[in-house]
Amino acid sequence: MCKPKKVVIPNAGNADAIKALKIAYDEKVKPTEIRHLYASFDTPPIRDPELFGKPTVMLLGQYSVGKTSMISYLLNGTYPGADIGPEPTTDIDGNKEQCT
Repeated sequence: MCKPKKVVIPNAGNADAIKALKIAYDEKVKPTEIRHLYASFDTPPIRDPELFGKPTVMLLGQYSVGKTSMISYLLNGTYPGADIGPEPTTDIDGNKEQCT
């Protein structure tokens, strides 16, 4: 019988963990998914942007519940456009910025 080709997966450090995951997926999991038509009843095979893309997070909520405060906490500081006020900061009158 033929012996399957041995795939060497590099020792994954922090920087190479996703690359090692991609190699392992392409060599071990993806062929099985294709052989058993996994995409016909569940998700299609994983593509590169799903592994190597930057994550996106969306915060939802009513005004004055702490969305901007949460982002500022996660960033350890403020960011451009972060306006925290006692009332909805989207309420404006005219085009000129002013304090009320």
